[in-house]
Amino acid sequence: MFELEVPGTREEIRQALAAQEQEIRSFLDGFGLETFFAPQGAHWSPAGHVRHLNKTVGAVANGMGQPRVALLAFGRSTNGSRPYDEIVELYHSALEAGGQAGSYGPSDRVPDLSREEWRTQIMERWAEVGKRLRKALLGWSESQLDVYRLPHPLIGKLTIRELAHWDLYHNAHHARRIAERAGDDR
Repeated sequence: MFELEVPGTREEIRQALAAQEQEIRSFLDGFGLETFFAPQGAHWSPAGHVRHLNKTVGAVANGMGQPRVALLAFGRSTNGSRPYDEIVELYHSALEAGGQAGSYGPSDRVPDLSREEWRTQIMERWAEVGKRLRKALLGWSESQLDVYRLPHPLIGKLTIRELAHWDLYHNAHHARRIAERAGDDR
């Protein structure tokens, strides 16, 4: 479930993001309102996971949309992008060392909406941030993806390609946690 063939090119990354967005949406559509909003034991609810992803995907899209000159503050990679598996390993190491979502976690704020309206709002945001990220990637050439960098709060400076790969992994990671905690072994 939520398996990924690691994309190489910018267009492959964009296509993988779009397919993943739809796969996660379809999966979450199978949850009733109560289950969607109920904490999974001591962990976030499925809604909480999506709200977290909305923050992280939105932040990645915002970063990728910054002027190139602003990104020079984070230096340039002289070695290109590291492999996908290395980025995943760095992320797991950061989590094992106690890394947490921090301000990227879902807030405790509950809007003055019905649960159905709130779910719709959360999932519309999921589609919107995904679309913004895919659009932001269009502004980068293949070579720029491996040179410009942005900071990740847990694993340091990543090239644009590395950050896109991390985003793909991170989305799948959270979708798998939801499935595991729901007892879904599709």
